[in-house]
Amino acid sequence: MLAYIGLLSAIILLTVIGNTSALASPAFTNGACSQAAQMRREVPKAITLAYCNWNQADAQVLEAVRNGVNVLVWFSVNIAKNDDGECFVQGGPDMKKVGKLMRQMREEGFVDVVHLMSIGGWNSPHPDTSFSAETMFDTLDKWNGQCATVAGIDYGSGGLFDGFDWDVEGNDDFDSPYNTFTKECIETMGLLSQLLKKEGYVVAMAPAESYLDPTTSEFSLRLNHNHLEWEETQPDFLYHGRNIYGYLLAKYGKTILPDSSVVETFDFVTIQLYEGYSHAFWKIRMRPEGVITPAEQLTELLKSLKEGWTVDFHELQFGKKRLRLDPQRVVIGLANGWAGEPENKFLYLTPDELQDAHTALVAQNLRPRGLAFWCIAHEGDKDTFLASTISSIQNKVEPSY
Repeated sequence: MLAYIGLLSAIILLTVIGNTSALASPAFTNGACSQAAQMRREVPKAITLAYCNWNQADAQVLEAVRNGVNVLVWFSVNIAKNDDGECFVQGGPDMKKVGKLMRQMREEGFVDVVHLMSIGGWNSPHPDTSFSAETMFDTLDKWNGQCATVAGIDYGSGGLFDGFDWDVEGNDDFDSPYNTFTKECIETMGLLSQLLKKEGYVVAMAPAESYLDPTTSEFSLRLNHNHLEWEETQPDFLYHGRNIYGYLLAKYGKTILPDSSVVETFDFVTIQLYEGYSHAFWKIRMRPEGVITPAEQLTELLKSLKEGWTVDFHELQFGKKRLRLDPQRVVIGLANGWAGEPENKFLYLTPDELQDAHTALVAQNLRPRGLAFWCIAHEGDKDTFLASTISSIQNKVEPSY
């Protein structure tokens, strides 16, 4: 996701043409939404999420599903302005190839896999806010239907994907305008999320660790901060945020559906522990006074998210707000073998460390909704295969929620 400065996570759908009567019936969403909305798949109770690489749509994606991935995030698109001044969806993988893979998944019985499309990514432009949230919604919704047509899939859901995953981030170029969120951008992302949720789409977010950080009450629209612990050894690494995605949860975290019921806008939140020079990396691998185990770090993180923390949004004239995130809505974002040595910039956790950490979290009633990784293209690096590892870890203990 992040062009390897910090990234990751969420979810979408599976479809096919032809005779499918012999296949199991997929689980669909319910609620007071359109008929198309009710055809979208539900988020699994225990998420094993994988991100495709940029524009990836190949045999590795199918293999990841065979190895246990139940939420696929295809990567990625932007909401932009075309040469005629109209809102359009820019980028993304070849939809004919995506459709071929989806049909193969269904033919093999993987009918409940949720398919999401990521919006953003490291070094990508932020959504063009010369358009309203309503225009963006209409554009995305129409585009999703067109993708189904191009993919050769008619599943009755009105679109190819079950939902969208927010991954709007920063840029390698320190002077890029995309190292700062505008107020209009973050507000439009929130409003668009609520519109998508009202129509039954899955809506997820994948903040870098510093973009949703319970260790600080600070908030900033800028994405060019450093962490205090890294200032001495990495003084020039100015690519951290300050709770920018917290604003989405604070102001737009609830959505009123057409039947007047109130639901969570964001189905789950994937926190990217592999952000460059993260708090987690420092505590687990670098801290001079003594490192802690991944189990201890994840316990600390999930406890902090569950107990809540106060963020001061005075920069947006929104005051101080208390944020809380239940573990059942948290997905832990991991890196597979591309991270770790020799660069030692991004946190890499071994399969054994992940198993120990998950066991400890379950024992403390802090089991997260799931585990995720960036990215499928790097499966096998360092002889690490996170799709099968995460699936195995998740399946050892059934979730209690």
